[in-house]
Amino acid sequence: MAKVLFNNDQIKDLMENPYVEFVSECRITYTDEFKKKFVEEYRMGKGPRQIFKDAGFDVVALGYKRIERAADRWRRANNNGEFGDTATFVEVHRERNRRYRESLEDKCSRLEQELSELRSQLAALQ
Repeated sequence: MAKVLFNNDQIKDLMENPYVEFVSECRITYTDEFKKKFVEEYRMGKGPRQIFKDAGFDVVALGYKRIERAADRWRRANNNGEFGDTATFVEVHRERNRRYRESLEDKCSRLEQELSELRSQLAALQ
């Protein structure tokens, strides 16, 4: 999966946008004000790219996928009543990530055990 990274000039430009709380080379955090503005304008029929563009963002630098994913997250969060409570929204995602990490750790342990058993069987055959 390719990830579009921001260069230093793009980071500087993004940090100057009043709707940006944080930006790094691979991540951007928007203000709650912009998220609410986005949902309101989207409900009035404006497209996601146009909303970002009108808010002063370089839509090419952000990339189509990043805009679409943010738009989808904010629409879902708003529909679920989580929108106004960013902390709850973040906590839900942290919990989901924690469970995913734990399932990966379980899978890794199971595969290590299986590898160990296969090595033992191979050694017995030699």
